[in-house]
Amino acid sequence: IHRNITGVEASELLMTEGRDGSFLIRPSSSSADHLTLSVRRNDEVIHIKIQQTDDFIDLYGGEQFASLPQLIDYYVNGLGRGNLRESNGKVIHLENPLPAQKYRGERWFHANLTCTESEVMLKNLKKEGSFLIRESSKKSGQFVLCYLNKDHDVIHNQNNLSLLHSRLQKGLYSIGDGLNCFPSLTELVDYYRTHDLVVMFKKNNNYSFRLQKSCVAGATAIQNLESKIAELEKEFDDRDKKRNGFWEEFETMEHNEASNKPMTAGYAPENKVKNRYRNILPYDDTRVKLLNVNPSEPGSDYINANYINARQTLPHIHKSYIACQGCVKVTIHDFWNMVWQENVNIIVMTTELIENGKNKCFLYWSETAEPLMVDLYKGPLSVTTESSTDYKDYTLRVFTLFHNNVCFQKRTVYQYHHRKWPDKCTPKDATGVVEFVLEINRQAGKISQNNQSSPWLIHCSAGIGRTGTFILIDLIINQIHREGLGCIIDIPKLLMDIRNQRAGLVQTEKQYTFVYKAVLLYVTKYNVR
Repeated sequence: IHRNITGVEASELLMTEGRDGSFLIRPSSSSADHLTLSVRRNDEVIHIKIQQTDDFIDLYGGEQFASLPQLIDYYVNGLGRGNLRESNGKVIHLENPLPAQKYRGERWFHANLTCTESEVMLKNLKKEGSFLIRESSKKSGQFVLCYLNKDHDVIHNQNNLSLLHSRLQKGLYSIGDGLNCFPSLTELVDYYRTHDLVVMFKKNNNYSFRLQKSCVAGATAIQNLESKIAELEKEFDDRDKKRNGFWEEFETMEHNEASNKPMTAGYAPENKVKNRYRNILPYDDTRVKLLNVNPSEPGSDYINANYINARQTLPHIHKSYIACQGCVKVTIHDFWNMVWQENVNIIVMTTELIENGKNKCFLYWSETAEPLMVDLYKGPLSVTTESSTDYKDYTLRVFTLFHNNVCFQKRTVYQYHHRKWPDKCTPKDATGVVEFVLEINRQAGKISQNNQSSPWLIHCSAGIGRTGTFILIDLIINQIHREGLGCIIDIPKLLMDIRNQRAGLVQTEKQYTFVYKAVLLYVTKYNVR
């Protein structure tokens, strides 16, 4: 909700920072009790009054809802998508919300978060004093402070979640009895980081605590990305150590990552020799299963690789990947079997074969004119290296695959091998990686005219650190390319989505920070141009 903004100002904002389908919500200029939905459609802005009563909220004459988020979700993602019309029958599409500026840079502020979602996030932190602030889903203009406390009346120190409404009194924010009032939520939070907040915990039993660990919010408007990064770079003390917001976000996700998903196939005795690292294994539900194998041979369908997509977080981005470990000697044939089976035409390699004297990936292609012969269950596959061209940061190799048992079919595969990306770390400058990503997308655009469903195969050594970093950067760049500079990105949420498909993607805090800076570079240098 955009406070203190007129209809004219809303129109100017949508025309300068939005695109077709961008929208915002503001107070109605004609009725203090109602709101207005302002939507950009091509080169005009339409204003629709939102009616609020004690019983429901609706767009006059439309479906009725219990809350504003439910109304917006219905017309953006639900059954009402495409059904919002003017009186003349013209369709009004709600695509991208244009966020209000205030509090967007604060790590503790969550705009569209439900009570249940806040409980899950805070309980996963398991630290007294962890907190977040979200917009009230029941009453517009109010906020809710959610914090984790320790119930002294319960044995085993079980944590309970408490909710406090932050009241707005004569333009000031206050909590509880209103003795302390502040002109902004930021000042309120800063005050209670160093002063006790006293609340009525149970009858005749006051409970005092301080706001300590922020439950970080990840959603960021592109136009606020630079200020968000500046906020994340600010240091604070944590148990005598200097930390910053990047560490805090990354640490939160480490606590929230799924840890109980089965990896049965990876632990099978017959497959242990196929894993480069014994503790980095594929989830069973998303692992790639090889088909052209001997069914009577135990473990013949196994390879340490997972399918990755972002359809849950970015349903309009129809890209898919295979995240895979670097080959060991016994998996070269399995690797090319997977390439053929999944109709892969782009391989992205972000590791050297040898790094710091350690083998990181076995050579899986021929460096001579002689083809590499791959023995498959249903006949041999030949892999010929047609060319190898060195660029500043990467090498492009072109392979021809020939399977004489499949109608003598030939396929071309492009391997983009980044040579300057250190293990568990990042390149010194994001420019090379962004240009690398963009060049691969240009090549993919040429190929996709003939084959749109092929996944990219991404691998480093373990198939999680540099692999996950590349996938995350590529997904966000594709989101910005599709939605424009008015879009909202949520790097933590997107990372949790792909981590639910392969454990440990984006392995270090440095890699996580690099994602933010690579995206900012793309926005400021490449996308604007």
